[in-house]
Amino acid sequence: MDHDQLQFDLRQSASVRLLKSPNAPLMLSFLHRAFKREQRAAIPYALLLERLDATLEALNEHSSGMYPLSATAYLKQWSDEEHQLIRITVRGSDDETTVELTADAERAISWVEDLYRREFVGTESRFK
Repeated sequence: MDHDQLQFDLRQSASVRLLKSPNAPLMLSFLHRAFKREQRAAIPYALLLERLDATLEALNEHSSGMYPLSATAYLKQWSDEEHQLIRITVRGSDDETTVELTADAERAISWVEDLYRREFVGTESRFK
């Protein structure tokens, strides 16, 4: 690992920016629940928007004003050049809009999943 390359990568990586964001708990928990827990590669935009709106409403009920933007604004922000967490695409002849996670979002979610993963070490293996 080279110092200068690491310094550049840590500054430029969308995954690292996600982890350092003040909204990281919202982004990581919501995207994990919507994509990973349900094992989905793509989700219709309207469905994701509806779920995010319900999530924001519940979180703001608990802590008023914690997340002031609308669900539409958050999805737009998460797909912009700076964040690059989701990819919003229009597919097919019926113009269905779908949302997918980017590789950077996948990496950040995977890293956080690893933090919570517990390894089981049986008593017998400790003695060997």
